[in-house]
Amino acid sequence: MEKRISPVVFVSNRHAFRRGEQAADQAQEAKKVAAKLSTAERVTVQRRVEAALMKIIAAAELEFAVKQPERVAQYKALVPAKAKKRKPKPAPQPGL
Repeated sequence: MEKRISPVVFVSNRHAFRRGEQAADQAQEAKKVAAKLSTAERVTVQRRVEAALMKIIAAAELEFAVKQPERVAQYKALVPAKAKKRKPKPAPQPGL
């Protein structure tokens, strides 16, 4: 004997599923926005640190350039190397 679900229960379950799906979408979107904000904050802090470091290096160059050039080199070594730009991957050729 096959058990059938009444239309009322089926519609109610469908609405409950849809509400749960919407809540999950909202939670996922909130996490994504929070991640973007934290990334933006990290970038801002990184730029501030790099700007402060450049000021320190400039002061070191004024103070140590003639008598202690090795100290200036130590300060300059603190600057991170520029990241190389990645080459974009070639577009896939259709039919291959």
